[in-house]
Amino acid sequence: MKSNILLIFLLVISVSSAQQINKDSVIAIARDAFVYGYPIIENYRVMYQSTQDKTFAQYAPFNTFYHANNVATPEDTLFVSPNVDTPYSSAVIDVSCEPIVFTYPSTEDQRFIGVPFYDLYTHVIYTISPLNNGNNGGSFIIANEKWNGEVPKSIKKVIRSETDLVYTLIRTQLYNRDDLPNVHKLQSQYKLQTLSEYLGKEKINCPEKKLLDPINPQSPTSEPDVHFFNVLNFALTFCNPHPSETELLKRFAEIGIIAGKEFKLTESIKEEYLIEGIKEAQKSFITYLPNIKSSSEIFGSREYLKNNYLGRAIGAWTGIYANEADVFLGIQGFDRQSDGKPFSGANKYTATFEKDNFPPVSAFWSITMYSLPKRFLYANKIERYAINSSMVEQLKKNSDGSVTIYIQHESPGKELESNWLPSPEDLFTMAFRCYLPQEKLRNGKWQPPEVIKTK
Repeated sequence: MKSNILLIFLLVISVSSAQQINKDSVIAIARDAFVYGYPIIENYRVMYQSTQDKTFAQYAPFNTFYHANNVATPEDTLFVSPNVDTPYSSAVIDVSCEPIVFTYPSTEDQRFIGVPFYDLYTHVIYTISPLNNGNNGGSFIIANEKWNGEVPKSIKKVIRSETDLVYTLIRTQLYNRDDLPNVHKLQSQYKLQTLSEYLGKEKINCPEKKLLDPINPQSPTSEPDVHFFNVLNFALTFCNPHPSETELLKRFAEIGIIAGKEFKLTESIKEEYLIEGIKEAQKSFITYLPNIKSSSEIFGSREYLKNNYLGRAIGAWTGIYANEADVFLGIQGFDRQSDGKPFSGANKYTATFEKDNFPPVSAFWSITMYSLPKRFLYANKIERYAINSSMVEQLKKNSDGSVTIYIQHESPGKELESNWLPSPEDLFTMAFRCYLPQEKLRNGKWQPPEVIKTK
């Protein structure tokens, strides 16, 4: 954890101003702090469960990989909107004491392996992928901003993080179920080592982390809980304050949001004001969401997002740990109806791709179904959670060569079942993912089919 002169200064500010702050200011600051802190809180919850709860299905200590043996299923509820195209390998990386070295093997040319690293804010600080590393493998250092040690010649790149805790969620492409042994072989070669261990030196002693219990998953529909701010204060101790946020953090400190300080209610800072602020923030999520045209607006580095805190928060809500635009593009129009309302299983929908006009990608694409409001995979009798590029040869074509996807709760009939994406009876959403999108897709020249309500 960090001690910082700025944080001491913020503490002084908060003590002097807490007595004179008015109701409207408390509400406004609570609103903005919820938006700012939402990705941190959701990320911290995943990190806590992953490293502290030994009964948790995806448990793995710090700096250790958890490898999924298969793609996600409806039983996987660690994070929202999981994909079903790539078995995940995840790890919480602690770089507070010394850098960590990530090593992975070379692969055949056509297989996609994406290795994104996320800081505690959920910024994508770097992604190792075929775009920047081919299929060559290698070793990479992950370090915080304070480390200034010598870089071994065998290291391909030093990846810097603003925060002491880093999350990685590796996606290893699975061609089909028969390909699982190959994926498992690759996963077994993903390695995390302290820099000391990598160099064969004596291990640096790192004090054991004592973490605060996280708050339950939050969303724009959750009941507001002011404990959010106490967890935020704790999580901020792993963050190095960014120069662009000096004034913002001073403002948050006016209501007691300060790294390492216990958050407390006062005569001026009342629970009802904080709850009102959280509710305003939650409304802003709902209002902003329909304006997002693609995932490229809400995922990426701090420099790329330009401190768009609401966009970053919505990214954490709708698909935490997604990739940045050059590695991954999420296509809009499959997340809700054209009128902005959620899809409903009471209706039937179709999406028709013109002949030979599937998304132009260098890796793969998929359309995945999720039930609302939780955004988990929908359990269905044929155990089909997505339609993707590996299924194209099995999809039934129309007389003109086009391909129609049937999106509905009941089967469209045996002759069309190959093209059926089962939906729940109630509300649902879909994610249209494109990996290694080509220029025609990134610049908007390729347009996806419209999802049409047929009943």
